[in-house]
Amino acid sequence: MAIFTENPMYSIMLGLLFTGGFAAFSVMLQSRTCMVLSVISFLTMVGLVVMERSIETDNEKLRSNTFRLAELVANNDLQGAKRYFSKKMLSTINQLETEMPDYNFRSCRITGFRPIEFDSTSNPTKAQVDFTVIVNVDASIRYQYDGVAQRGVLLNFEKESDGEWRIVNYSHYDPRNRGL
Repeated sequence: MAIFTENPMYSIMLGLLFTGGFAAFSVMLQSRTCMVLSVISFLTMVGLVVMERSIETDNEKLRSNTFRLAELVANNDLQGAKRYFSKKMLSTINQLETEMPDYNFRSCRITGFRPIEFDSTSNPTKAQVDFTVIVNVDASIRYQYDGVAQRGVLLNFEKESDGEWRIVNYSHYDPRNRGL
């Protein structure tokens, strides 16, 4: 089912295939039944696309949260970024509060994602989001660096009791050592 809730193209391609096929048979065979099946196929396709747009899967939520977090980082919004972190993981929030002021971000653009890994056997459910960003950053005060860099970021999320995914820990790395 995830194939139909992640991307509407599958529903559209399948729907057009059946709709077109039944319509072609309807014309060739002069069959009213095939025309009715063509209309039903089209309406089913529209229904599947509407359903896909109304359902936000965990995969989509995590990607959306990651893009919003990157936007907050690009704006140097520490307080906004903290909203995506689990309040029960004070050490991770402290890491963020200590680390983020060392950087003055000018931009932060996500350039690639690895497949999101879910651990649904754990309670609460966990997920790992691994992606690459290109940042334009001034980190000259602490790291003597000012410029554009590519970084890999690994976010570990937990699905909390309110249904929201929050970060429980994170790290960043040189993506040349992992290859994305």
